[in-house]
Amino acid sequence: MDSLIPLQKEILENASRGVKKDGRLVYSTCTINKKENEKQVDAFLKDHPDFELEKMQTLFPDERQDGFFMACLKRKEQ
Repeated sequence: MDSLIPLQKEILENASRGVKKDGRLVYSTCTINKKENEKQVDAFLKDHPDFELEKMQTLFPDERQDGFFMACLKRKEQ
């Protein structure tokens, strides 16, 4: 798992370059690991003050589904 975090950071970084002002970027994983999810989003926002968090949600696993994480990041109009 820890080896995926740098790769996910790079993917998020590269994807953010294509987001226009007032555009949105959705970061989603199929785990509920905080290092892979909330901490990844927090680090991204710290390094990218031109983005803001619109919504973040974790869906916990149950008998019908695995766990998932989603965050919607918006590029500010500045």
